[in-house]
Order: sequence, then structure tokens, then C-alpha cells
Amino acid sequence: MKRCVLSAVLVAMFLPTAALCQEFEHEVERKMAEMELRGRDMELQRMQEKAEAERRLLDLELEKRKIDIERGKREIDLDMGKRKMDLQMGQRKIDLEMGKRKMEMAHMAKGPKFGPHCKPLLLLMLVVHILVAVWVYQDIRQRNCGSGIWIAIALLTGLLGTLVYAVVRVGDSNGNKKKA
Repeated sequence: MKRCVLSAVLVAMFLPTAALCQEFEHEVERKMAEMELRGRDMELQRMQEKAEAERRLLDLELEKRKIDIERGKREIDLDMGKRKMDLQMGQRKIDLEMGKRKMEMAHMAKGPKFGPHCKPLLLLMLVVHILVAVWVYQDIRQRNCGSGIWIAIALLTGLLGTLVYAVVRVGDSNGNKKKA
């Protein structure tokens, strides 16, 4: 019996300690599980934040690429606009040059312009040329010397050719009088 009592006293003494230890172990296990759960929650939150940061970074990269593409399009549009303007300016220069040349050719085709006061002068010059040529012709026939070339010279050169004819004729007249 002593053994029983001793066993009962020992059990009574250690039972609350064992129960307390068991309860403490449960508490420790629960705390460990809570800590592990918190650790997993924190890890999950960190991974979510990292994923969110990566998503934002990718969004920013996408926006940057969109902006670069838009800038490239604008540069291409500006370059195309500049080239179109250069082409139009070149075309206008060519058109102006062609118009200028057409005007020059039309001006050349019309010939020199004479004012209203020049036409009577031209008519007078023509009459003088004809009269001088008639005088040279009559003089050649009257003298029976000379050739028809003097008539052509008088028609083409007018008074100058007639003056040369007169000088040659005077020289011939002096030569003919000396011989006679």
C-alpha cells in the first residue's frame, strides 16, 4: 500500500505538471502554427507586393514603348510632311521655271515689239531703200556700166550701200573722163 500511496502522491504531484506541460506543449504548437501561418501570410503578401511591383514595372515599360511608338509615328509623319512640302516646293519651282520659259518662248515667238510710232518709221525706211535701189538701177542703165549686185547692195544696206556705190561711181567717172 505504501507503494500505492507513494505512487498516488507522485502521480498527484506530477499530474498537474504533466497536464500543464501538455497544455504548454499545445500552446507552443498553436503559437508555432500561428507563427508559421503569419510567416506564410507575410511571404504571400511579399510575393503579392513583388508581383504588383513587377506588374507596375511592366505597365510602365509598356507605356514607355507606346510613347516611343507614338513618338516614332509622329517623327515619321513629320518627315513625310517635310518630304511632301519639299516635293511641292520643287514642283512649284519647276512650274515657275516652266512658266518663265514659256513666257520667254512666247516673247521670242512674237518678235520684237514695236510701238505705234515705230511702224511709220519702218515704212519710211522701206520706201527709202526701194527709192535708193531704183535710183541705183536707173543710174546703172543710164551709164551702161556696173552690175545688178549694186541694186541688191542698195536694197539690203540702204543709204550706206548707196553711198559706197556713189563713191565707186565718182571714181569711175573721173577715170573715164581722163581716158577720153
